Amino acid sequence: MKPKKQAALLNAAEEVKKRVGAEKWASGILDAMGETVLIYDLQGKLIQANTLFTKTMNIDPAEIIGKTSLEAGIVTQEGFQEVVTRIIPELMKSGFVPDHEMTAVRRDGTTFPVSVAWSLMRDPKGVPLAIINVVKDMSRLKEAEAALKELSRKIMDAREEEKKRVSQELHDEMGTLAVGLTNKLGLAKKNILAKLPGPAVEFIDQSTRLLTESVEKIKKIAVALRPPQLDIIGLPDALREYVENIEKDSGLRIAFKAEVRQGDIPPAAAIALYRVAQEALNNVIKHAGAKKAALELTLEKGHLLFSVRDDGAGFETGPALRNPKSIGLIGMQERIESVHGQLRIRSEPGKGTEVRVVLPLKARPAP
Repeated sequence: MKPKKQAALLNAAEEVKKRVGAEKWASGILDAMGETVLIYDLQGKLIQANTLFTKTMNIDPAEIIGKTSLEAGIVTQEGFQEVVTRIIPELMKSGFVPDHEMTAVRRDGTTFPVSVAWSLMRDPKGVPLAIINVVKDMSRLKEAEAALKELSRKIMDAREEEKKRVSQELHDEMGTLAVGLTNKLGLAKKNILAKLPGPAVEFIDQSTRLLTESVEKIKKIAVALRPPQLDIIGLPDALREYVENIEKDSGLRIAFKAEVRQGDIPPAAAIALYRVAQEALNNVIKHAGAKKAALELTLEKGHLLFSVRDDGAGFETGPALRNPKSIGLIGMQERIESVHGQLRIRSEPGKGTEVRVVLPLKARPAP
């Protein structure tokens, strides 16, 4: 670098030093920025890089000082070509190019996504001196985006599977009802025509019972989709009714406790907690092998406290919660987070399981 340009660059650096403060400058202005920072001259040769660059790229900056990013092997050929043909002309025109996604290359040849912001450093007269790159590692963000897409796909699959299940249940129930009623009413008609009222009445009674049973089953399917009790009798009583039905159908003994008024529970929180109760108790029946369970809903210091416990087999929570196939557990978590609550699952093999929810409530206005 020519002496005049070097002196101008140092003067610009001194100006930056004044802006960030001496305490940050003491640790090095580039390191103080908290990002990977590279400075190139106007010919694209690397002038300086901070220590975060060394950690991120696994390379000593001294080895690549004076080289272009392509010569240094830290970008792909395609990426370098885009920088030369598009980024640099735009930078020289506007002085700044915001976050631009590229692929960076480590010394061992592995690649990872980065976002690069380009700034043009000028002297006090506005003459360009150097190019500053601020580079952000996007690996975790990309991984999170991929995981979110996978989760969204699995949730959509689960919803479609649920629709398929409900459709099949309705189809089977209505089909059974239609066949049963057709046969029994046909037999009743035949007996009526044969002037045999006794058998005819019996077949009509059987038809009535079949219709009543089918209506009850269809009502259960509808309630599972959206329990009307939540709107009519409120969450505490809806949970009590649900628990009673579970006890009748499964034989599981469930201790129930609710010390909350319906007016204390926002509608969104009510449906979220009801769904968590459904999923948690369904897991207890299907997987836990439990004899007893307990469901509690209480209010404490402006928070709803909700828990479902069982004395069943338990499980290792770590692998289960990290498994993307655990749609039920993930679904409970998502529901509670959507109403700004926290859900924790505690379990150990042989020691049962507890699903615990803490849900903050907005303070009521003073009367």
